[in-house]
Amino acid sequence: VILNRDHTNHCVKLFMSYENLIGKKLCDIASNEHLSSVIKILPFPIASHTNNTVPTFNYANDAMLRLFGMHESEFIGLDSRLSATRSNQVERQKLLDEVHQHRFIENYQGYRVRKDGTEFFIKKATIWNVYNAEDEFDGQAVIIYEWSD
Repeated sequence: VILNRDHTNHCVKLFMSYENLIGKKLCDIASNEHLSSVIKILPFPIASHTNNTVPTFNYANDAMLRLFGMHESEFIGLDSRLSATRSNQVERQKLLDEVHQHRFIENYQGYRVRKDGTEFFIKKATIWNVYNAEDEFDGQAVIIYEWSD
């Protein structure tokens, strides 16, 4: 679980990477001081995963946790491949490889699976690469604008 200071720094990376790559603000905020609090309560699900060989989730806002039916302690550290059903994992990996190459993709659609095994359909999502202050690749993030059961 990301601690407060690291949590704030991570949200700044999400925010800045989104703005730099996509040319829009992830949310309206005057300063980074309260950024993590604002992102946490946005109505749109947001999550990110690490840049490890086996990427694991390292952030989820409240909306994402509700969508997946998980507590933060269950979601953070979870192998991010498990967000998709086995039958959708190859397609998911192709998508993430494309995002890595092109730095972001908008209007993504695809199936994901909740903790209880029920599937939901992402209708409109943006997935982007996350970079640290030294502009080094640090993982990927997603914001989901529309979904259905």
